[in-house]
Amino acid sequence: GPGRIVITSAQGNENAYFLSQGTISFSNFFWEQVFNGFSVGDAFDLAEQAMVAYQTPQLDDNGNGVANEPGDGTLAAATFIGNGTDFNLTRPTIGGPVGVVEGAVIPSGSTATIFADNVTDAEGSIARVWAVFRPPNFVPPSSDNPISGFPTVDLLPVGGDRFEGVFDGFTEAGTYQIVIYALDANTETSLPLITSLSVDNPLKHKAIIAIGADPADPEWPVIQEAARLAYETLLFQQYTNAEIQFYSPVTFSAGVDGTLTQANLDFAINTWAPDQGFDLVLHMIGTAGDTGAFPLNNTQTLSASTLDGWLDTLQASILGRVTVLYDGSKSGSFAPALTPPVDKERIFIGSTSASQTVRFLLDGDVSFSRFFWRQVLNGGDVGDAFAYATLAMSFVAGGQTGTLDDNANGVVNEKSDGALARRHRIGTGIILAGDDPLIGSDAGDVVIGASTFATFGVNDVTTTGTLSRVWAVISPPFFSDARPHLLASVDLVSIGNNDYEGSFDGFTELGDYNVAVFAQDDEGVISLPQGIAVNQPSSAFTEADSAIELRDNFEALDTNDSGGLTLAEAQVQIPGLTATVFNQLDDDSNGQLTLAELIDGSVGVPGIHDPIYVDFSYSLFECGSDTQPFNTLGEGAAFVQSGGILYLRGGNSPEAVTIPTPMTLAVQSAAVTIGAP
Repeated sequence: GPGRIVITSAQGNENAYFLSQGTISFSNFFWEQVFNGFSVGDAFDLAEQAMVAYQTPQLDDNGNGVANEPGDGTLAAATFIGNGTDFNLTRPTIGGPVGVVEGAVIPSGSTATIFADNVTDAEGSIARVWAVFRPPNFVPPSSDNPISGFPTVDLLPVGGDRFEGVFDGFTEAGTYQIVIYALDANTETSLPLITSLSVDNPLKHKAIIAIGADPADPEWPVIQEAARLAYETLLFQQYTNAEIQFYSPVTFSAGVDGTLTQANLDFAINTWAPDQGFDLVLHMIGTAGDTGAFPLNNTQTLSASTLDGWLDTLQASILGRVTVLYDGSKSGSFAPALTPPVDKERIFIGSTSASQTVRFLLDGDVSFSRFFWRQVLNGGDVGDAFAYATLAMSFVAGGQTGTLDDNANGVVNEKSDGALARRHRIGTGIILAGDDPLIGSDAGDVVIGASTFATFGVNDVTTTGTLSRVWAVISPPFFSDARPHLLASVDLVSIGNNDYEGSFDGFTELGDYNVAVFAQDDEGVISLPQGIAVNQPSSAFTEADSAIELRDNFEALDTNDSGGLTLAEAQVQIPGLTATVFNQLDDDSNGQLTLAELIDGSVGVPGIHDPIYVDFSYSLFECGSDTQPFNTLGEGAAFVQSGGILYLRGGNSPEAVTIPTPMTLAVQSAAVTIGAP
């Protein structure tokens, strides 16, 4: 209405840009002028000029709701915020010309020198001159996640008020828009000068995604989603499909080029990558890795030394660096072999140490690759992405230690490692302004007492977007690779004031459970976890649970085929197993647990729950409860008291079972078929 000034930094269908840590933004330019005593109208005009390369600011002050009309601006020109004091601060100026030393067109290559002439400041205090590069054919992301950074390069003084800088990121054909700014010691920013450069035949960023996993593996859904995210991230960071080689045992996503074989990977690194290639990112992912070896498929394995030879040959013919991300078991063991040739740069990242087993958890929600590529998608440098993923994975499933070597000596996680990674961005390096969700604190650690049920929570869960999920990954005491099925996941619900709460009825083992809580927004970005300790000082089911664990894994644990398990062998499966519990199960006190003793120990406590539940599709910790059912009819029937009830959830089971005691069998949901293949 009349007497109202409405200003927006962009049109309704445009993104807002916040570049160079906010130095280049409509708000920064606008408020600088208000600080210097300018009217609202003059401050708008200057901010509009400064941001014309990125967005179209809007002003309406004639009361009709239509911006930027000839009649708009009169009221703004006569309006001052505050008392309009002029602090007499002058901004630096770029007199020009600005441009590219090599000319307006470079016919080949990816490197050019940018210059700016007559860069001055009335107080003689130029603090920084820099160029911002907007790549050809850039398509902004959704408007609810504004851009906070494009690639930049600093220009350094070369004499006579001239500044120059070399940029080696012209890797796309087409016309780059180059916007040049100067900053003085008072943090006043100049109006920009704009130039452009056309690139005819540039060197290319190249990337290879190599999945060394079997679709039948239980971890396949996680690996598949991590690889898909890597591919989508590369596309967003301005790789084209032709600049990505994507190898997978099955085609599950756009962009897959074939199966992963030694011949295909050899071709990709030694033939495809050096053809017009500037640099290379190699992402290897799989579960069954061994020391210095990456399984490509069921019959072929790639050694670290072979990969190093291929990469050395590649780097003899390309200008840029090589980045290797290996997400797999014992991936850190590759580092000693993958040192670069003299005068070349290489970044190696492993998701685990040289001896650890990789964690791919909960259908893709939690993995090193997921955290790493999400940071790259948002424009994070490689060093920050590594640090974020390493910190996130240190909280879950017994912890996982990421490894980094970028100082060329093959020794990971030294003090001097990380400097190169922090200077390197994958692809164009477009930075999004949206923040990761944040969990402020936990609601306190929990001591359960004589129960298996506990409630836990987190406080101050926030995001700049919209939260889609808050959930916890629960790891039992003494978690080991032999017991991955004991991991559980629980969703937390909002209880108001940005606080969330969840509960779990499965704290059945003695000791400290680690509860790692995550928050995810509607863009798929996941927070760092918040850890909560849940202590179980006593457990009513310790003996029976131990018997079930050992019974179900007896054949694998009895490595010498003796027909019995020693305490040491049993502790491979259950690291926290005490001698007291072991002796309770050892009926004949001969120091070995036979299968018969374990069956007796597990079925000798009927009525542990009433009723008992069976779900044939369930694969986590089993105790017969509604939330943690058994997954076979035989197990469930063995635990039902005479006259009790056994609930079967829908599905088929090939079992041939003798029911040991009178009971009622009830179907809880869909039809059940016993004896069906």
